[in-house]
Amino acid sequence: VAAHEVGHAIYGIRNIANFIQKETNMMLEEPRAELTAMFTLRLLYREKVLSLEELQKHLVHFCLDAVRYFAKFNVISLQPYIVFQIHAYNLYFKHGFLKFDATNTDKLVIDVSKTLDVLDDFSNLFENGILNALDLNNEEGGNKLETILNEMRQPSDMTKKVVDLCLN
Repeated sequence: VAAHEVGHAIYGIRNIANFIQKETNMMLEEPRAELTAMFTLRLLYREKVLSLEELQKHLVHFCLDAVRYFAKFNVISLQPYIVFQIHAYNLYFKHGFLKFDATNTDKLVIDVSKTLDVLDDFSNLFENGILNALDLNNEEGGNKLETILNEMRQPSDMTKKVVDLCLN
């Protein structure tokens, strides 16, 4: 929670606000904070503050937290949170952290051995995507943020299936 809240306080988008749509500013607020948290988790693991087992537990909690947002997928006020969760689930599936059970396709299976791959991907977007775009502080950076948001909000077929399961 603390790293998420720090993410709100630092790396402000207001410096680049003239180069992005107002909606982008609002819609990236929660994803930016969540990516700060993911980056921080990886850092705490690398600095040996967290064990691998603790790190895996935290990522599982983040993963399970999405269910409450997906259950309210169409609620306008939750869209910034949902954008992050769409992106997160796309990555979870991409890296095999999440998959559908082979015998019960309504059941998800978590493979915590993929935790570091997922956190590396989150951290890469945070450092090389969002932070780099913010550092540009110009139209090019604004365009990069617009692209990032558009990519984050596109659910994969597997993420869509999870959303459908949560809505029913």
